[in-house]
Amino acid sequence: MKSDSLPFGAKLRSMREAKGLGLRELAGRAKISPAFLSKIESGKEKAPAEPKLRALAKFLDINPDLMLAMSGRLSADIVKIIQKHPEEYTALLIGLRALNHQQLQEAGHTLMKEYEVEIPLEEMEKMISLLGPPGDTVHVTYRGVRKSGEGRKRRGQEKGARL
Repeated sequence: MKSDSLPFGAKLRSMREAKGLGLRELAGRAKISPAFLSKIESGKEKAPAEPKLRALAKFLDINPDLMLAMSGRLSADIVKIIQKHPEEYTALLIGLRALNHQQLQEAGHTLMKEYEVEIPLEEMEKMISLLGPPGDTVHVTYRGVRKSGEGRKRRGQEKGARL
């Protein structure tokens, strides 16, 4: 089954059930109505706005940028990153879109090694499990962890990445 084949709501329901959370429990934690969450999961409503998607991601223990991407959106911080070098990022994503799951993993590992970016193993495994089975075409971006306004980390300093 392709990871693209499931609508966002079905992916959300699957993640919720995998965490053992009831619909009302997740809705309460994320501060949205259970009826609205039910409509999202059943495909009767579109995904909520970014703040609500971030809240859902927090309680489902997944990366907020991934949650936004699965809903068909980009987070504001990813948009800012792309806007700094739009031609380069566009070319990069166009070039990567033909890669399959394994090739994207290899490209990601090469980028991490070449530019000394580290992604914790448990985070990488979690991301890969959400992408679907090998052979799927997926779109992933890698970026260093830093808050807005922080500069690049220097060699020898603690490094990390968030997907």
